[in-house]
Amino acid sequence: MPLEPANMYVAIGLTRNQEVHLRWVKSTLFFFIHSGLFSFAGVQLNRRSFEGFLFATATSFLGLLLAVLWFLIAEQAQRWVKYWTSRIIEMEEEKPKPSIRVFGGDEYNKVARSRWSAYLILKILIASLFIIWGLVFMVSICFLFFLKGA
Repeated sequence: MPLEPANMYVAIGLTRNQEVHLRWVKSTLFFFIHSGLFSFAGVQLNRRSFEGFLFATATSFLGLLLAVLWFLIAEQAQRWVKYWTSRIIEMEEEKPKPSIRVFGGDEYNKVARSRWSAYLILKILIASLFIIWGLVFMVSICFLFFLKGA
């Protein structure tokens, strides 16, 4: 049973907003996981023992993998948000045109094309975590080789 255009517009808008919400829920979960891993890695590095550096190496490798996974999940979520936004814009361009264009209007385009977006900041956060985990991984590997040789 096909929906009326007004109901379809509402359904697509709700779906788009749900995708945005889910992206941030997933990001919050990944952030908390990374926070716990950082705490564990820090404790292990402070032990200054072979076992501590071994655990820190494994933890940092896991952190690297999780950062990549988080990035891929965030990218896929962004693709869905863009898809649903494009469907809304398409509906707003159909005749008869609505008196107010929420997603296809000039104001939305101005905001959507701004230099800084929440999604860009999220990508910077993920990239920063990846770099930090890479540094922790390299430091713990170096100390592992140093302690093993000593």
